[in-house]
Amino acid sequence: MIDYNRYQFTRLETILYIGEWILISSVIGWLFYRSIIAIVILFFFIKFFIDDKKIFLMEKRKTELNEQFNEAINSLSSALSAGYSAESAFLEIYEDLQLIYSKDALIMKELSYINKKLQMNETIEKLLKDLAIRSNDEDIKSFSEVFSIAKKAGGDFIAIIDMTTNSISGKSEVKREINVLLSNKKLEQKIMNMIPVGIILYVGSTSQGYFNVLYKNAFGIIIMTICLGIYIGAYLLGRKIVNVEV
Repeated sequence: MIDYNRYQFTRLETILYIGEWILISSVIGWLFYRSIIAIVILFFFIKFFIDDKKIFLMEKRKTELNEQFNEAINSLSSALSAGYSAESAFLEIYEDLQLIYSKDALIMKELSYINKKLQMNETIEKLLKDLAIRSNDEDIKSFSEVFSIAKKAGGDFIAIIDMTTNSISGKSEVKREINVLLSNKKLEQKIMNMIPVGIILYVGSTSQGYFNVLYKNAFGIIIMTICLGIYIGAYLLGRKIVNVEV
């Protein structure tokens, strides 16, 4: 099954992101240095770009799984309240979620795997713990631990699962509200990221030779490298500010 703590590019993604870095390094190398050599040197920083993309896509996949898992446990809580056993409830939520997600959705793959393993007499507790380890998701970890303890301890199992589900759902709702509030700020950040590039392009195209003093000499290269460093630092800082964890 999927290890959510690692991300492996598909062939299409590999081609796409290599092409994207070629474009980015070409634009930066030309705007800041007017040098083919600079473009070639910048290209060799592709590992940092690829690693960053993998982290981004990995976190995006984890977020997707978290949202889908939230739907699954809500459906599970309803199934348990309707009188299904824990094992039968997982079959029921797979049927319910087919109305929402395709079979290729992360949660559908996980539920299919869980149901197959249940038929091989593996316990739900073990399977949920496995998912928690593979996903490294706090909500899934919490639910897995509560589910395991409540099932072994007995008592009002259904009420405990319902309370846990409501708690996780409340946290997910807060996340959604924060993301809505930050969506405009993220858009503003993307626009601000393009402004320095736009200024250089505009001045360079309207005032031919204006930046010539900064190219083809050591002093100019140092100045432009400092500017590029400040730009990258501002980009990373801005991205960190708008990425809020709940």
